Amino acid sequence: MKATVVLFKSNRVKEKYSGAGEDQKLIYYEHPLYLVIRDRTKIKRFPLGISLAPKHWNDKRRKWQSLPDGIDELIKTTEAKYAAKIRELNSAGKNVSLDTLYQMVENPVKTNYTVLQWFLALVKDYRDQGKIGQIRVYTDAHNALKSFLNDKDIAFDEIDLPFLYRYERHLKKRKLKTATFSIYMRTLRAALNKAIKEGYAKQYPFTDYSIPKGEPNRRALSIKDMGKLLKHKKINKTTDNYRIMVFSYFTIGMNFTDVCRLTWNDIRENEIHYTRQKIHYKIIIPVHPKVKDILDHYRPITGMTPAISGLNDNYIFPILRKDKYITEQQIADRIHKMRKEFNDYLKTIGKVAGLDVSLSSYILRHTAITNLVRAGVTADAIMALAGHKRLTTTEGYIREASQQQKAKAVNSL
Repeated sequence: MKATVVLFKSNRVKEKYSGAGEDQKLIYYEHPLYLVIRDRTKIKRFPLGISLAPKHWNDKRRKWQSLPDGIDELIKTTEAKYAAKIRELNSAGKNVSLDTLYQMVENPVKTNYTVLQWFLALVKDYRDQGKIGQIRVYTDAHNALKSFLNDKDIAFDEIDLPFLYRYERHLKKRKLKTATFSIYMRTLRAALNKAIKEGYAKQYPFTDYSIPKGEPNRRALSIKDMGKLLKHKKINKTTDNYRIMVFSYFTIGMNFTDVCRLTWNDIRENEIHYTRQKIHYKIIIPVHPKVKDILDHYRPITGMTPAISGLNDNYIFPILRKDKYITEQQIADRIHKMRKEFNDYLKTIGKVAGLDVSLSSYILRHTAITNLVRAGVTADAIMALAGHKRLTTTEGYIREASQQQKAKAVNSL
């Protein structure tokens, strides 16, 4: 590979003529100055935005002559910086396209970060912003990538299409769930996009790479099984976990994080107004009689204490305390711990009730939404109550419920 600066003689610019009509004569012209990069049989020309008269290039001696001020230095500097980049690439054993070489020299990327360092920088930014969910996602993705690289960091330009396929094979060998594999790849793509936006990377290899989508596992209890769970004689109905289960179900599968963060300010007459943490989407849920009973139970426990700020921003459920869990990290850690305890509780009572599914808060939410579909509630109403940002998410529940109804109809023959 070689780069030189030449006059491009096929083109003429700054032409001057004398006379008019048939007597018109060309008395002066210039050729544009081009950077020419050659690699075996390939050649690329890039204009330098400068033109010179033909007299400045000696064809016989193949050299410049009598150049205007500054042009000789421009030519030497241009050829030297390309020669240096070509030597650097050759010593590293890297082969790039002529266009990529041009971009590397003319629009060099920042070199402050390697890939793993960039992930850690993003984690720090999310920690500073209090985005606990993003911290976990990027930390997990960083650790997965670090394992693949055997703790060796790499530059951004080493992430190409073959790299993505090697990483894909590595993740599949770990027998990850498709959803987890998809999250790791999407997080890598998002991190790379951020690096490109901020000038730390140029190459985008995901154009020709398709990230597999994890199929949602929307397994839901039947209305009969849900009723059995709520009324089973051997299940203690006076515990906080039981009340949270009932509350979540009758608030259309309110996420455990949102249940924990719910305050008395969110209760407005006969409605619950809250923002779903996962998608920062405002949801309004009418208060079901069973939800009212639970609120009435906790009101003298958490609802009557003096508010720290506002009207009454105390948490409804005795999981979080404003005087103990203050920072976002402390809140997130507490919720993470209590979610595990809640899911363990659900598994236990699911076995007590004789259910053929390992019950979790995830299945509880899908049961509530699916039962709305079974009850004939319209898609737009379900979308609003469940806090779906996209109608396609709601339609997924409708399709699955429809399949279940079809199977039931066939089996009834």
